[in-house]
Amino acid sequence: MKAESRKDKTEALMQILRRIDQGDNPQTLRAEARRLIEQITPRDLARAEEILVRGGASSHQAGQLSVAFLLMGVLEGREANLRERLPADHVLRIILAEHELTRCFLADLDSLVREIVTLERMTDTSMEFMRLSHVAEHLHAMLEHIEREDDVLFPALRQHGWSALAAAPGRAHEQIRGHIDSLLRLLGTFRAERFDAFKQQLALLSQTLIQVILEHLHEEDNLLFPIALEVVKEPEAWHRIKRLCDEIGYCGVHI
Repeated sequence: MKAESRKDKTEALMQILRRIDQGDNPQTLRAEARRLIEQITPRDLARAEEILVRGGASSHQAGQLSVAFLLMGVLEGREANLRERLPADHVLRIILAEHELTRCFLADLDSLVREIVTLERMTDTSMEFMRLSHVAEHLHAMLEHIEREDDVLFPALRQHGWSALAAAPGRAHEQIRGHIDSLLRLLGTFRAERFDAFKQQLALLSQTLIQVILEHLHEEDNLLFPIALEVVKEPEAWHRIKRLCDEIGYCGVHI
């Protein structure tokens, strides 16, 4: 009887995932998702994803449908401003503040690159180059932020059975590392006599870097973190996460 009940829940979950994919009525889906989410476990969701993949869906598509279901069932009707719902000393509030700092540095990078591409010449002692190097240092400090999420926050989600939630952000982290490393290499090999080629590479690289990071921050702020708060409910777990993050340190503090 218990096995049959679990099978029925998995089937009900799969039906909702398929209807989400087909663009069914959102209001109806939200109501059904809210009723079902109280009855299922992370294992049920993983099982439904496996069945969808065996039926021809890509793993990425199945994962996106699962996330959409979680958004409908967990976050519907919740206050949009996550920061205001958190205690002042909550680790996610600190991480959100780091995200805001990162957005400021990305805005500085965008403005500075637009200025540099209009210049006729630049040397490694020019004010523009020094400002660019300074912004790049701040973005490089973001790697500590990424490592902290990879080493502390994502393992906590996996321990609670929600490995899928950390998969997409983990892939984005790899992209961000690569783009930041490329920016640092570009600055490290700067030659004034090759300024035109430098400008072209800088414009292309910065555009990609800014887009990737902004999209990633938006997904974490509006998707990963709100869901994490719902699936990791134990205050002790968040206290443990913060202790570990405190030991690692926070990006930008030492610059």
